[in-house]
Amino acid sequence: MANLDPVQIDINLINFFIYGLVKAEMKTTRRTNIISKATFAEAAKKLEEYLVQKGITVKRGETPEQTIENYISVHEQSGLFSRDDFVIEKKENAIQIKVLNCPFQDGSGRLIKEGINRFGCFQMEILRRYIDPEGKKYQFQIENDPGNCVITINENG
Repeated sequence: MANLDPVQIDINLINFFIYGLVKAEMKTTRRTNIISKATFAEAAKKLEEYLVQKGITVKRGETPEQTIENYISVHEQSGLFSRDDFVIEKKENAIQIKVLNCPFQDGSGRLIKEGINRFGCFQMEILRRYIDPEGKKYQFQIENDPGNCVITINENG
């Protein structure tokens, strides 16, 4: 029997789910932001609850940049990411995060290659939850690039 890495199996299942959910939503509703958006938000909430149960918390910083750094540190400790997987740039009232080697890129990238633009991603919803839980201070956007996850966070107003 093959010796399979449980973390890699979980990541593959998430990618299959992302791809299947968004593809099915597009086929049935011709839109990709009704069910998927709620699903990503609920998944991010459940991930946060799971991490807290395991004694892992991402501390909300006083600034989005501090929160992003805390997020990266926590997930670097878990082995999911390396600090080298993130390129963060501050631009006037925006922060751009380029996630290199995103473990969830397979599902999202496949959709984009098929011409289905995504409105968000799992990473973006997790960061939104930590940075702006009430959804009032910042706007979050994802670029539709099949090779990279590029998240832009803009201050409202």
